[in-house]
Amino acid sequence: MGYKMYTSDVRTAYLNARMERPAYMYPLKGFERKGKLIRLHHQLYGLKSAAKAWHNTLVAMIKAFGFTVVTNDDCMFTIKRGDRVLHILIVVDDILQATNDEELRQEFLAFLRKDYEVSDDGLLD
Repeated sequence: MGYKMYTSDVRTAYLNARMERPAYMYPLKGFERKGKLIRLHHQLYGLKSAAKAWHNTLVAMIKAFGFTVVTNDDCMFTIKRGDRVLHILIVVDDILQATNDEELRQEFLAFLRKDYEVSDDGLLD
């Protein structure tokens, strides 16, 4: 059986990443309280650490599903269950998938959807 390629997107990906160390910001105008800062619990778009924190969060989840790293750069992963194979490539918040088994791909997407809003953008032409 041949492989089919699909794509998915994790919506608001950076906002799902946990802070690796404490970060604070000044309150927005109109919400200021003298001498008070706001502690961030999740990343925000624009923070220098946001992309890496999101990548680390997603990689931990991918490995928890059973994937292993294919390359040294932590962007390409594979999982084999008998004859069923699923390869994925992470590009920021997009996940490209190549599989010979649609059921395994759907299991993976369901696993991600336990914690994140993930679209299934379908087959790549």
